[in-house]
Amino acid sequence: GPLAFEQGSAAGLPFEEAVLDVVVSSLAFHHLNPSVKRMALSESYRVLRPGGRLWIADFGPPRTRIGMVATLPIRMLDGNTTSDNFLGRMPALIEGAGFSHVVEVERFYTIFGPVCFYAANKKGDQL
Repeated sequence: GPLAFEQGSAAGLPFEEAVLDVVVSSLAFHHLNPSVKRMALSESYRVLRPGGRLWIADFGPPRTRIGMVATLPIRMLDGNTTSDNFLGRMPALIEGAGFSHVVEVERFYTIFGPVCFYAANKKGDQL
């Protein structure tokens, strides 16, 4: 079918249940406090059809001391919104919302720290 992009609030997506094939988030989750992150993931799960996919690109856990130092400015200014990202909790949060097959597909490094690409699908559905 045709491709359509829609915007919505992460904590309350303006869609019926099980109507979307894909939910994509790019560099948004690190701006959300922990409770809103969980709400956004639950909403993403709710609106996806069986076999639907979740794709998230956002900051992830640094693997080196240099990476930890690179994330310091953001961690000092974030008001606790990036801790789930930089401490590597995003895959567990995604699974906690009901998703399965959560994988870090790729990562690349920026001057602010690593950006990870996560993919997941609804429980019981295959990648």
